[in-house]
Amino acid sequence: VVLVDTTLNDPSMAVTTISTDNVAGGVAAADALAKAIGPKGGPVAGITTVAGASTTDQRLQGFNMELKKYPQLKNIGTTYATDDSTRAASILKGLMAAHKDLAGVFAMNVVTGDGATAAAKESGNTKLKLVAFDAGPAQVAAIKAGTVSALIAQYPYGIGQMAVKLGVQYLNGTHNLKKHYGTPTGVITKANVGSKAMANFLYTQ
Repeated sequence: VVLVDTTLNDPSMAVTTISTDNVAGGVAAADALAKAIGPKGGPVAGITTVAGASTTDQRLQGFNMELKKYPQLKNIGTTYATDDSTRAASILKGLMAAHKDLAGVFAMNVVTGDGATAAAKESGNTKLKLVAFDAGPAQVAAIKAGTVSALIAQYPYGIGQMAVKLGVQYLNGTHNLKKHYGTPTGVITKANVGSKAMANFLYTQ
C-alpha cells in the first residue's frame, strides 16, 4: 500500500506515505490571515473537523504556533464542526454574534470552509477575513468573488504523480523507499489564482 494524504492506525500496512506538510499548511494559514487582516489586528478563530484527525490536527498545530508571532491577533480558539458544513456555518454565525470585532477565521478543510464561506456571504460581513484549506471549484470561485482571502492548497497533481511512481518502483523491486514523502502547499489569493505557478494546486484537473 502507498498511503496518500493521511495516516493508518496500523502504519506497517503502508510501504510509504505521501502527504502535504500539514503543520506548514497551518503556519501558512496564520501568515495569510495576518496579511489579510493587516496591522490593526483583532480576534481570530479556527473552525476544524474532529479531534484526532491527523491532517487537521496538524494544521491546527501549525496555525496556533504561528499566531504567536502576531501579537495584534488574539487567538480566541478553535471550534470542532464534526466535518459538517451546516454546523461550520452555524459556528461562524455564533462567533460573529459573540465577537462583533471578529477579524478573521481559518477553516481547516474543504467542508468547514464551505460552511464558513456560506455564513460569511449570508452575513454580508465584508470586514471578516477568511482563510480556508483546499482549493476545489467552489473555493476558487469564493476567492475570485472576494469572499475568501486566501486558500491553503495541497498539491494533488504532485501527490498523485508521486504515488503512481513510487508504487511502480516498489512493484518493480525497489523496496528502499522512505517512510514518508512530503509535498508542498500553495497559498492562493485573488491576485495569483489565475497564474501558471498555482495551476497544479487547483483541484480542477
